[in-house]
Amino acid sequence: MKTKPKIQTLLACLAFTVALPAMADEEAKEVEAGARGGRLLATESPRPEFFVEKDHTVSVKFYNEAKEVVAPTTQQVTVIATGAKKAKLALTKKEDALVSTEPLPEGDGYNLVVQVRPDADSRPENFRFTFLNHICGGTCGNPEYACTCDE
Repeated sequence: MKTKPKIQTLLACLAFTVALPAMADEEAKEVEAGARGGRLLATESPRPEFFVEKDHTVSVKFYNEAKEVVAPTTQQVTVIATGAKKAKLALTKKEDALVSTEPLPEGDGYNLVVQVRPDADSRPENFRFTFLNHICGGTCGNPEYACTCDE
């Protein structure tokens, strides 16, 4: 009797059972939209709003607890697009936002990782979601990546 494959199967099932609640929590997070209709990221104040402009560049504005725009100071944001074409966009300060100098890859349906750092010495906080740029068919009217509908 070969016990090694049975033990490996048992361990794999156990690992999946432990990971399942964490995966459900990730999907259960509600999406919040910012003032411009972008995706408001769940960080400490000031909270960043990820927004894709018409020219497919990315801009991030920060909001305090009163939902007023505050100019970025030491914050750093990087956007990584994964899919057929991988792209890494660094954002730089421009007026009251951080903006990318390059656009996201063409199309949509690929995954994004938005890394937010309060300052250069901090570890990044990662936010992962699928980039779908079309307008939601529900009641919110936001782009799909920032959809707040329950559907």
